[in-house]
Amino acid sequence: MAHPQASQRWYNPAPGVKYLLPSDEAERERLDLQHEYLTRKLCDGHLIFAPNAALKNDLHVLDSGTGTGIWIIDACSEAPGANFIGIDIQDRLFPAVTLKNASFSVHSVVDLPSDWSNQFDLVNQRLLIAALGEEQWKIALREVHRVLVPGGYVQFIEGVYPWLDNMGPASEACHKVFRKLFGAKNLHRIPRNWTEVDESVRV
Repeated sequence: MAHPQASQRWYNPAPGVKYLLPSDEAERERLDLQHEYLTRKLCDGHLIFAPNAALKNDLHVLDSGTGTGIWIIDACSEAPGANFIGIDIQDRLFPAVTLKNASFSVHSVVDLPSDWSNQFDLVNQRLLIAALGEEQWKIALREVHRVLVPGGYVQFIEGVYPWLDNMGPASEACHKVFRKLFGAKNLHRIPRNWTEVDESVRV
């Protein structure tokens, strides 16, 4: 089966996939560098940024959009007694290493297994703004809420699109490119607040 390529980059050919970015070895390197930046700069060196949440050895943790699994790899070292599951829409970038307390499987956050209800103490998800349309975001939030145990934590690290209006020329040029890309994939924005999400997921 031929796969869509642009300049020798590999993109997911599955029907309905909105993800903008490639899925190849160059992307693996970029994602791992991105993880280091997000952890070190944005989260002050912590894998969990919420002040009242921490990785503990008795937790069941879901990493949605796991990519290379780098967040789970680091989390396994921090909490070797916890149980981690990483999911993504394809397995090309899953880690080759075997982790005794982690597994990886092909699933989408908009259609999680029915038997995962009330299973996870923590759901981590980062930068799926380039993968989910507005209606998909609402479904994803419902699914994440469903698989969380009562009192569980969600950690979303996402960009906000569209970005600020007071941008300089370079940022404005970048914004125009992203606007075209997001528009082509119908990735207009994520819900700005809980009032835009169905009543069933508000807690």
